[in-house]
Amino acid sequence: MTEVKQYMEGCDLYQRYKNRTEPPAGKLMPNEALDKPWVHIMVDFIVKLLLSRGYDSILVVCVSQTSFGRISTNNGSFLTI
Repeated sequence: MTEVKQYMEGCDLYQRYKNRTEPPAGKLMPNEALDKPWVHIMVDFIVKLLLSRGYDSILVVCVSQTSFGRISTNNGSFLTI
């Protein structure tokens, strides 16, 4: 029996897909609502793209609360504040 147990503990596939015996962590709780939009934003720079109409990068800004997004093309020279 110990050889089988050792094999199962060393098997990566078994460790990833075995049934868990512990209970679920609990119910998901909703995030608290924010008072103002644009309080929490996500910013992503997509750079070093192929040149198209003089632009080679994209700036993506998303508002976390409303999932509103804004996409802007750029030529790679981003301003820093």
